[in-house]
Amino acid sequence: MDRNNLKVGILHGHLDIGGSQMVSRHTAEIFEKMGIETFFYAIHVNEQEWKPFTSPLISTILLPDSREVFTPQNVDYLCQSIQERGISLLLLPVSYPSDYHSRLSVLGIKLIYWLHSTPFWEVAEDLQNKRRALDESFWMRLRWRLLLRQFPRDYKEKRMRVHKQEYLRVLEHVDRVITLCPAYSQELIEELQLSPEQSRKLVSILNTIDLPEAPCLEKEKLIIFMGRVVRGSKNPFRLVQIWAKIHDQLPDWQVEIHGSGPDAQELEAMIQRLQLPRIRLCGYCSDPAQVYQRAAILALVSEYEGWALALVEAQSYGVVPIAFSVCAGNDTIIGGDMQYGRLVTPFSLEEYAQKLLELCQGDKYKELQEPCLQKSKSYAHEQNYKVWQKLLEEL
Repeated sequence: MDRNNLKVGILHGHLDIGGSQMVSRHTAEIFEKMGIETFFYAIHVNEQEWKPFTSPLISTILLPDSREVFTPQNVDYLCQSIQERGISLLLLPVSYPSDYHSRLSVLGIKLIYWLHSTPFWEVAEDLQNKRRALDESFWMRLRWRLLLRQFPRDYKEKRMRVHKQEYLRVLEHVDRVITLCPAYSQELIEELQLSPEQSRKLVSILNTIDLPEAPCLEKEKLIIFMGRVVRGSKNPFRLVQIWAKIHDQLPDWQVEIHGSGPDAQELEAMIQRLQLPRIRLCGYCSDPAQVYQRAAILALVSEYEGWALALVEAQSYGVVPIAFSVCAGNDTIIGGDMQYGRLVTPFSLEEYAQKLLELCQGDKYKELQEPCLQKSKSYAHEQNYKVWQKLLEEL
């Protein structure tokens, strides 16, 4: 693909400071250095979080139907806009319904699907949605418990089969699929039994971050959570349960939960009900850097992850991360030998509490600060410049 006068579209649902959105933003800045023009398409822009670009090569376009991304009206508008602006490459870091594969494929442009999570994350999401549905009625709760008792493996395997077919349909209609690390590409190859030709469509691109110039290593005795306050994927409720087990052994330590979300009130009520000291909800964080400069430990308690930006951001500030070993992304960032943080068996709250306690007591976390800083150098944006050059040349 010739980079001269190249124009790229990037499709999102919402533009804010979410992980995938920030990666797309950094990618647009890489494209700008190559002289490539980028158009962001979205149904909503959070103006408080998504700051406008100063470059004339990067712009944002709102889709007409704000209800959801893939509606007939939005797809019509997107196709027309792509043709009018001469866009020849579209990045899709959003779920890509098969109903619209053919509409986008016939435009004669290159399509790249960007998988911003672990492969088959949808299976975990399906199970989470089932669990949330338990609150609706006693009979639904009873039915689901009986189902889990008798057919847990069958249910997961059924959902896995459904999502495997969807992945194969996507792979058929796009030119490349970006994964977040080589282990994810290998997982797709094995689970989908891809041919060598299909496997060549997979490319791994690590998510990068802005590295701080002067991270402070003189930390407060502070454990932080950074992410959406939602019971499903990020699940900070687990951190509250963990703190309940160890707070009396850490009288000088505090916990701050930074983030907003639909379950914030429920989480606050849980903290009050348990009467836990030195833990508080801080709401939306407009300046994560200020928090990372103060914090000693980042506690991630997610049900699943892809490539958790909170982990790598923490390391770049000398904040030691601890997380469940739920994916290759977490394992790669923290290290198989846990030289850059601590990994915990999913979803053992007892083990998590013990390892967190060990990091805090005697300031054990300080031994991992310098290794974390060295590890974070591999997350610099310039690492991906040559990767994108090569990818564009191959398209």
